[in-house]
Amino acid sequence: MTRLQQLSIAFTVLISSPLVAAETSADVAPAPLSKEQQREQLLALYPGTYSNFFPSTRDPDAVASFPPVVQRVRPAKLDTGETVLLVEQRFLHESQYFRRQVYRFVVESRLFSSEQTLVQYTFVFSEESAGPVNIEQPIALADLQRLPGCEVKWTQQNDAYEGYRDPEQCYFQDESGAQIYFESQLRVEPERVSVIETLYDAAREPVETAEGGSGGAMVSEPIRFFDMTVTFLPSGANGENDNEWIAVEGDKRVHDHGQRINLRTVAEQQLLPYQVQVTKHAEHAEVLTIRVYALGEEQPIHQWQIAAENGRWFHEELPLRVELREADYHGTILATDED
Repeated sequence: MTRLQQLSIAFTVLISSPLVAAETSADVAPAPLSKEQQREQLLALYPGTYSNFFPSTRDPDAVASFPPVVQRVRPAKLDTGETVLLVEQRFLHESQYFRRQVYRFVVESRLFSSEQTLVQYTFVFSEESAGPVNIEQPIALADLQRLPGCEVKWTQQNDAYEGYRDPEQCYFQDESGAQIYFESQLRVEPERVSVIETLYDAAREPVETAEGGSGGAMVSEPIRFFDMTVTFLPSGANGENDNEWIAVEGDKRVHDHGQRINLRTVAEQQLLPYQVQVTKHAEHAEVLTIRVYALGEEQPIHQWQIAAENGRWFHEELPLRVELREADYHGTILATDED
């Protein structure tokens, strides 16, 4: 056997070995997703319940100043069978939505070109169908009104998607008859949604952001709501006697974005000198940080990091007992595997 034949056999064995094959495959970049695959991925990534409360209090200099808003995004079906997104927005402690829209995502091809674009068409409900939406039932396309010219074009950026609405195409007239141009810049990524919406006048000068904020991005992160049961033990009472604990309630809906909640007795509506704050854990969804503050004080008098057990978070430290269970935005307790 010649030296050349020996080298040829050795090379063949080397490149066919599992080790080299694994190293070679690791260097191969994954194939880019088709626009249809991107559409399906965006439909799966976008849904959730988000709020800008925690980002705006955590990084007040890094994000825009907006009123606290909750945005709920849910997949729904049209009566044609197509999957769309139902997007509803309300202020944090209000029950009525000020905006309810349907997002329909379509892959479009340019004329005489193989290039495709992922486009979002935005629909609003007609006045006759502006009530609550049951997503268990198909949404009738005839009940929706498309916002013409206000399409959003989406592109994939690694594990995120970015969308843009062109103000030259999306415009309307205000109450005075003046032409107003509407621009949107959006970014949807795991655990975060960012939106910049800007209004321009005829001279293309910014009028104000569409949400009434100070400009810049409105950054929202997932939010959870809770049913909170609190009891208070007055000074000198016997903590081993359950009858001596006083039922207490919060003055706002409890959520995990760190808003302080005032406490008052259920019977007399007497304000207690304590506030409770619930904050989500950065990495573990089953862990909550609960802080108790004396009214008007900046530093907590108690701080507990609690993991959920059987679908509930519970802690007792005199003079308070606190129990939390996850609930929807109406306050209805969500079922768990333990229920």
